[in-house]
Amino acid sequence: MPLIQANAMPSYDRIRGEGVPIIDPDQAQSQDIREIHIGILNMMQDAALAATERQFLRILGNSSQIIQIKPHLFSLPSRARGAEAKAHIAQYYDEFEDLKDQGLDGLIITGANIAEPDIVKESFWAELCAVMDWADQNVASTMCACLASH
Repeated sequence: MPLIQANAMPSYDRIRGEGVPIIDPDQAQSQDIREIHIGILNMMQDAALAATERQFLRILGNSSQIIQIKPHLFSLPSRARGAEAKAHIAQYYDEFEDLKDQGLDGLIITGANIAEPDIVKESFWAELCAVMDWADQNVASTMCACLASH
């Protein structure tokens, strides 16, 4: 399933070099098909942020050659981030509030390194619950990777 390249995020170039089918938005618009909008809430720590992007983009991009997928990566402002990761997110990621307005067909929530023994004490917990509550009412399918174990 070809991915629609939403922006100039370096992960697209890297996985394109690995053979993952990626098309530009103009090519996608010229085809008589409705793309599927998949949100990817990237909760991983800074060191794994880009690798996690590539992992899920690779999985989606190699799923099928029939359906076009437009990925929408986003993160939570309450998730502690360093300056480099914040800049990357600001440049390449969508805002959750915008995605709520646009709607999603599916949502993937990545894992996160948990510092607290009780996940509900994590700084991002309330915001994550708000995303999951919204998805429960507005998204056809949600997949939690790793976080589901908590």
